Parts: sequence; C-alpha cells; structure tokens
Amino acid sequence: MIHYILMSLAFIIDFILQAMFPTTFDMSQMFFVPSVSFCVMVLTIRKLDTLDSYIFCVFFGFVYDFLYTDFIFFHAGVFAITCIVVKLWTKHVNNSVLENILICISTLFFKEAIIYCYMTVSNQTSIGINEWLTNHIFLTILVNSILVTFIVFLTYFRDDYLLQRESKIRKEEKLPWMH
Repeated sequence: MIHYILMSLAFIIDFILQAMFPTTFDMSQMFFVPSVSFCVMVLTIRKLDTLDSYIFCVFFGFVYDFLYTDFIFFHAGVFAITCIVVKLWTKHVNNSVLENILICISTLFFKEAIIYCYMTVSNQTSIGINEWLTNHIFLTILVNSILVTFIVFLTYFRDDYLLQRESKIRKEEKLPWMH
C-alpha cells in the first residue's frame, strides 16, 4: 500500500513540475520532462517480486497514459520493457545510493530513447538525434538527476519504515507451540 501512496505523491510532484516548467513540443528550445514518478517506480520494482513488478509497471503505465498522453497502451508497454531491463540490471548491482541514482538515470535515458525511436519510426516526429539530445535529453537527465538524489533517500526512508513495521509485527506474533 505504501508503494501506491508514494507513487501517487510522485505523480502529484510531476504535475506540479509540469505546471511550473511547461513543455514545448516544437523542440525550438531546451526543456525537460519531469520523471519523478518513473524514478520512484524504478526504485520500487527493484524491491518487488518479478510478477508484482510487472503488474506494478503496467498499472502505472496505464495511469501515466491516462494522465499525460493520449496513447492508451504506449507507456504501459514502455514501462513493462523498462521493468525487464531493471530486473536484469538489479541482479548485477548492489543497493547503494550511487548505484540507485545511476539505475534511475540510465533507465530514464532508456525510456526516453524507446519513446524517441517509436516516434521516429512511426513518423510522428521529424527531429534529428542531435536536436533531441541537446534540446530534450540533456536537460531532462540533468534536472531529474538532481531530483533522483532526493527520491533515493525518500525510498530509503520508505524501506526502513516497511522493515520496522515488519519487525514489529513479527515481535508481536506469539506461537503457542514455540513456548
């Protein structure tokens, strides 16, 4: 339940950031796409089982599609693909602050690259890779890397809370056959 509350707060933060820094889609100037909710999702699925993480990603992909875009299954598919990549990477990295930040930034780049490739192949955008990198990705990665630092520490607080709650429940359990 706490995962869904944290994701909801992340979506609210994304809404506030989008209202403060509107996006221009003509690529005439630099802009960034706030991805707080995406980074919270990436850090959350690292802790979940494989099936739970896929369900979590697809569900929030649908929510993202409903709130931000007019595509119905697009981000659900992108988030599911990203989930596969995060699960593969998670097997090879630890749970340090730096590694969590790097996973968030690299999966954010991966997600944006998938979206750019789809938009280019389907002829929905005609911008070149250099323009995309300079006007969109540079600022998106830079600003979100600052936000990710706070998100990582927030998820550590969430994980500590869940661990303390679990240990409290285990201490209160009394099994009569153990006496």
